[in-house]
Amino acid sequence: MQKLIGWFSARKTDQNNRPPRRRIDLGDALPPYPVYAIGDVHGCLGLLKQAEETIARDIDENGKSGLVVLLGDFIDRGPSSSQVIDHLIKPSRLGLKRLPICGNHDDFS
Repeated sequence: MQKLIGWFSARKTDQNNRPPRRRIDLGDALPPYPVYAIGDVHGCLGLLKQAEETIARDIDENGKSGLVVLLGDFIDRGPSSSQVIDHLIKPSRLGLKRLPICGNHDDFS
């Protein structure tokens, strides 16, 4: 976590001479378990399954159950949009706890 905070706080000013963002101390707000993020699946079921298998292996190796946050854009562009949705609706066969968040490609009203 410190490396990530250091990376953000060590940035130089941008082309508009804006200062770097302020460092945020999350203190005790961090969960006691790993949080994994997957974004922009875009209908690529095979790659989603590979990512989930990698996460499941990491959870097994660390012995701590984690949360998988899916950052939207499950559909569009890839060959398997409906299969991705079907996959995410069902409980994970790997026992993963998933939190899908709707993205702009998923929000058709």
